[in-house]
Amino acid sequence: MASLAFLNTRVILPEGKVLRLGRDSKNEISVPDPHISRTHAILRVLPDGSLYVADDGSVNGLFCGDERVPYAILRPGQVFLLGVVGFRYE
Repeated sequence: MASLAFLNTRVILPEGKVLRLGRDSKNEISVPDPHISRTHAILRVLPDGSLYVADDGSVNGLFCGDERVPYAILRPGQVFLLGVVGFRYE
């Protein structure tokens, strides 16, 4: 089963469901960090097991490696940053 690890937390990601990630507690994944926008990104586990993550108009952006990107498709083990918070797709 796919999961997302960050800030000593692990969240199970259901396949196919679109999830919103942000600082606001109304998001499916809430991250209490000031560098995370209220609604920062959207996530979806694709049928092939990869993770689609896209910036949702945040101030601090989505980074893969050293590059700011509008979206990314990740395999298990890969890492992305939202603001200064690191996330690992597992």
